[in-house]
Amino acid sequence: MTPGRASSITFKMSDGTKVLIAHVANITVSIGELVKSGSVVATIGNNGYCRNLHLHIGAWNEKQPL
Repeated sequence: MTPGRASSITFKMSDGTKVLIAHVANITVSIGELVKSGSVVATIGNNGYCRNLHLHIGAWNEKQPL
C-alpha cells in the first residue's frame, strides 16, 4: 500500500495477515500496541478524497489479497 491522503491504521495479525482501515479519525492506538477484538481504535473519518463519512477495509497476507 502506498501512502494516500486518507488517514489509516494497519494491523498485523498473529498469522502475518495485515488488515488496513482507512478514512479514520481520532486514532486511539499507538504503533506496536497490542489490540484486542472489540477495542475502539478510532472513529470514522472524512478525509482524503471523500464527501461523506465512510471506511475502507482491506486485508492481505504477504502479497495475496484476501
